[in-house]
Amino acid sequence: MKWLDALTKGHFIDKAINTECQDIDRYAAAHFTHCLPDGFDANVATLWYKLVLVLNLAQRAGHSCLILADVANKEMVTGLRLPDEAQLVDCIAQCLEHMPSACFGLEHGCFYSGRYMAFERDIAAAVSRRASVSSPDQDEDDINAFMAQHWASWFDGAAFTDSPQDKQQQAVSKALRANLLIVNGGPGTGKTYTAAKILAALRELYQQKEKSSLKILLAAPTGKAAQRLTEALQSQSGHGAQTLHRLLGVRMDRVEPKFNEHNKLHCDVLLVDEASMIDLSLMARLFRALPDRCVLIMLGDANQLPSVESGNVLKELVDAASHPEAPYDVVTLNKSYRFGGALGEFADAVLYGQNSQIRALLDADNGITRVDMSQDPNIFTQKAIADFSALFQSDSPKEALERARSARWLTPMRRGQWGVESLNQQIEMALSRKYKQVLPERVYAGKLIMITQNHYSASLFNGDVGVVWPDDTGNLMAWFEGPHGDLVSHHVARLPANITAFAMTVHKSQGSEFDHPTLVLPPVSDFTPQTRQLIDRALIYTAVTRAKKALCISSSVESLEMAILQKHSRMSGLAKQIFTLAGR
Repeated sequence: MKWLDALTKGHFIDKAINTECQDIDRYAAAHFTHCLPDGFDANVATLWYKLVLVLNLAQRAGHSCLILADVANKEMVTGLRLPDEAQLVDCIAQCLEHMPSACFGLEHGCFYSGRYMAFERDIAAAVSRRASVSSPDQDEDDINAFMAQHWASWFDGAAFTDSPQDKQQQAVSKALRANLLIVNGGPGTGKTYTAAKILAALRELYQQKEKSSLKILLAAPTGKAAQRLTEALQSQSGHGAQTLHRLLGVRMDRVEPKFNEHNKLHCDVLLVDEASMIDLSLMARLFRALPDRCVLIMLGDANQLPSVESGNVLKELVDAASHPEAPYDVVTLNKSYRFGGALGEFADAVLYGQNSQIRALLDADNGITRVDMSQDPNIFTQKAIADFSALFQSDSPKEALERARSARWLTPMRRGQWGVESLNQQIEMALSRKYKQVLPERVYAGKLIMITQNHYSASLFNGDVGVVWPDDTGNLMAWFEGPHGDLVSHHVARLPANITAFAMTVHKSQGSEFDHPTLVLPPVSDFTPQTRQLIDRALIYTAVTRAKKALCISSSVESLEMAILQKHSRMSGLAKQIFTLAGR
């Protein structure tokens, strides 16, 4: 196939594509193009090569498929423009006949790799099955009578109605009728409070019906989120929360987790927090392992950043629920009980892309400030010292940890001048000018560290932040807050993998709050195509909603507005899969 040799060397594609594709992308595209038989139409084969190449790039960017209507007649990669949808469908149909079994698929106008198509199919099938199973096994009149009996005690004397207007009451009402409920909402809207009410109601209903206890499990995608969930809801569940990986028995040396479609989890209710962080693969494994009669409650904020890996399952499920015949319920809590004022207005302005409102709020005296550290190194040094001095003036590790929650710098990136690695080095250099014990990239009293690898026996989890501080004998130890608010110390040399944490990525900050964080954005001149893929409206919204009292943004107005203009959505066919299985 001389045409294929030429193709893989870039003769059919603008050489600029080589800067955006990795060798693995070209290898995969070439490998599956080699599966086509001799004499196959060279033009169709060339288009197939391009489609597989673009699919690989899309999956690495977080998409689960290519929606052909969305990519047709568009330049998906520099120098690579795809033809119209009809040609794409015809090409895929011809080439799929010659591909190894289950490697690719075309469904509902979406082009998949086989793995991601299976994930979306499994989630859609599980959602559809759950809609047909009523749990607990009671009719509408029984449930209404039960709620009327207990409603006043659950909601401070409120009168019962079978169509409550209050969103938290709606969530409790729906949870008693459904096997799948999503409680969606921004920070401070009472998701955890609502979850506690739901669990209490389910327990009382189950005891009334079965005269036995309800087995409730709690889980979250990260160790840090699981620890917070334990602190909030352990009294309701009787068990601490686990990471989803630990709950399912995911093991590094095996493809299948311990709990799967052949070995289901043993629970009556599973409550999962921070659902926006769950990627497509993990969500599929979760649904496979759940008994159909188990009540699944998911909490999350669909407007926050999607998972690091492929998929944006929570947002897909929330958006699909807007259909009047969606086979599950979503309750969106929209009243914030702790996140309001200027910060709340600013978050809303970011969420809806209202740049004029953003400028007005930045100009007002309201706790939201803007600096541009890229213009003056002295501003960087002064701000680093101002933000973290209180930490070094602490008298105990407990006080140091409390003060560490006041300030944190957030950035979209790990690498580059404005990434986590560089920012932490620069912050340490700035602090060393005032505090002699600060030794950049060494261990010293006051150093903030973040665990990046779960260590279950030590109860340290990916995302946990601690501080280095001397113990009573003067030895430097790493101190972390324990599950009950107590302090736990570990020898620094025995810690799992960790990094400096004066600055952290916005992704890592999800689920955390700080009194006055700083969001650091690169200057406009550094907005490369790769940077634009990282920085968008959802990222800015996520960073802004980490603030409790005040917010500082280190950026030019142009950089901030450019970031907010970027509104990425991940391509997925999950909603189409759900509606097809539901008979629509």
